[in-house]
Amino acid sequence: MKPRHMMMTGLLVVAAYLALWGDKAAPTANAATFGGRAKKPISTPAPKPEAEHIVALLPRASLMHDGEDETNLFPAKSLPKTTAATAPLPVVVAPPAAPVAPSLPFQFIGKQFDGHTWEVYLENADQTLVVHHGDTLLGAYRVDEIKPPLLTLTFLPLETKQTLAIGQVEE
Repeated sequence: MKPRHMMMTGLLVVAAYLALWGDKAAPTANAATFGGRAKKPISTPAPKPEAEHIVALLPRASLMHDGEDETNLFPAKSLPKTTAATAPLPVVVAPPAAPVAPSLPFQFIGKQFDGHTWEVYLENADQTLVVHHGDTLLGAYRVDEIKPPLLTLTFLPLETKQTLAIGQVEE
């Protein structure tokens, strides 16, 4: 047990002792105890005034405005009634959204320049792909251009171009 815990336990025991078996004597009304003021003895209630004046309650309606000039702060609101002769509104069908190419499934691993062409290393799931200009990847992507810092691919089903950052040329 830490010294702090021992001290807190001792103080708890002292507080419990004082609470249970402390001074049970009645307090004395001593002038020194109350900062120089002595308690006044309890006196009889003050005498009642000679005549009590009670005002009668007024009816609520007399306190409010007349019903004629009163404005309704919360009027009832309802929708206009429709009839069967009202023609139904035409249904406007929005044209279907244009298909969008999915995000690229490839992660860039590295690149290498062999003097004439760039070779880029990509990862797809558990496969490592070595990519050159003109290659077709996964049957859905064609490599159009390899010019660091970007690799440009075309998503073949939609003919949509996408780019992948491959980093700057390191010299």
